[in-house]
Amino acid sequence: MKQIDFQHPYPRYGFAAALVASESFNIPEHLETWEDVRQLAVETLKDGLNYFSVFTKDDPALEATTALTFDYVKTDLNPGKASGQIAAKGYFLAPHVVTSDGSAANTVGEAKLLIQTLEKCKTEKDLFKPYDLKRSFAPLTSKVNNGSKSAQNPKASLRDAAFTCITTLTRFKPAVYAAYQKGSFANAVMIPDLPLYSVEQDQEEPSYPMVDFVEEFRKMQESIKADHYMIGEVAPDKKSFRRPNLHKGNYPNAPSDSKLNAVSVVAAIAEWYKKNLEQGKRAAHIKAVLDSLKGRPLYIVSYEFARQERFSHHLISLALQHDVPKLQKAVWRSKIYGVEKFDDPKRQLFNLAFTHLLQLYTSTDFKNFMAYRAEYPAEFSPIFNNYFMDAENLSPTLVRSARAYGQSLNNAAYRTANKKYEEDQKAGRAGLSVDENKARILTELESRVLSAKSKPELLSQISITIGRMTGKDFYPEAGEFMEEVLTEKVSLKQAQYLITAFMRLRSVATASTEEAKNTTVASAEA
Repeated sequence: MKQIDFQHPYPRYGFAAALVASESFNIPEHLETWEDVRQLAVETLKDGLNYFSVFTKDDPALEATTALTFDYVKTDLNPGKASGQIAAKGYFLAPHVVTSDGSAANTVGEAKLLIQTLEKCKTEKDLFKPYDLKRSFAPLTSKVNNGSKSAQNPKASLRDAAFTCITTLTRFKPAVYAAYQKGSFANAVMIPDLPLYSVEQDQEEPSYPMVDFVEEFRKMQESIKADHYMIGEVAPDKKSFRRPNLHKGNYPNAPSDSKLNAVSVVAAIAEWYKKNLEQGKRAAHIKAVLDSLKGRPLYIVSYEFARQERFSHHLISLALQHDVPKLQKAVWRSKIYGVEKFDDPKRQLFNLAFTHLLQLYTSTDFKNFMAYRAEYPAEFSPIFNNYFMDAENLSPTLVRSARAYGQSLNNAAYRTANKKYEEDQKAGRAGLSVDENKARILTELESRVLSAKSKPELLSQISITIGRMTGKDFYPEAGEFMEEVLTEKVSLKQAQYLITAFMRLRSVATASTEEAKNTTVASAEA
């Protein structure tokens, strides 16, 4: 039988997932006949239906119910109102199934029809007969009008349709129940556009990048106890059902804000690599999977939306050196001026700009992120260090000195704000809080930084302002930065961005009481 491959990454992923799930076949070469391909598809489709929906028998209305325990619907799968398998009764689509509540019954029906059709195949030609790709199991398709009276479903071979459906069903892919617009949620998954085969010059045997990705992702999932995923919270009203933890992300170190993107998946794999560093070949295999994703299209697919992402090598470097999942949580502790609520559209745009910066590390993404005036948590320091050293080619010592300069400003703003607050308290005046005063001072300083027309003017204006505010000088470590700014090694624009970025960075010493709290942003349930 000739080498098996697929033009589109969606059915290709299904084929790789089938190999990983199979007990009989593990690599493409194990499939020696067309009957083997048919058997692989049938077995995997049946397995996918066993993990289609989750349900709980627990009653949230009972006083004794403190959590909901879920399991997969292994028998009598029949989603929809007619059977009572609906959210209002504790039944939910598993987050890895790329369909909607309204189309779930059709997806199950089409999967069963594919199984029946495959089992009736008598020759290899039957496996390649045209088959309708319906959106209920092929979410990236839509009906087309090719000169006919009405729109029709696009067609593919039965083989490709089967593995397309397997991709839609398989649990071995990154998935989350994601917010795609305010108040609206849908299952979303990630499909990397990796080749099925790869032969390097120094390799005697081919490697299988897509299969390797699925295999490592499965191992990541298995590293977390199943009962963690299958526990759900009881709603405050003690009436409605809530989805289990599985829907917040079906892999370790998934972000807490129900977002699925290149950053979240790369960060999770990098943490998986660190966890396996002592395993030798195991760690090397994970690192190879991580490197294989670099520069490749990553498709974020849902029944409601689809988009493509890529990331630069800077993200892998950052994720291997630092705890990016921690950074993703810390972004919610950024204080964006004029924004109070977590669901404010401006905060959502700020978080998106932050994600784009981590993904690509370009000057454009950095400028877009800096366009939002805010004060950042101390955890952001590695992001700025890496950006200025890697993207701007500035020396580590210069960047460290610039950080000391910026922190001098942030600390001065805090001391001045705190002094003003204490004076108001003693005088019985209803003034601003420490954080509000500090935000005003930082805004004024930032305006002076950005309005400077030359580097000497930049340093003199800031020095005079800080001297008047606190009567103290900069941290000694800031000296090198001030000297270098007056040379050709640093441009005015670079100096302005260095000061602004590190000035916005809160130090641990000046963190407010409110910031010090362990903020957890829980995703809302639809």
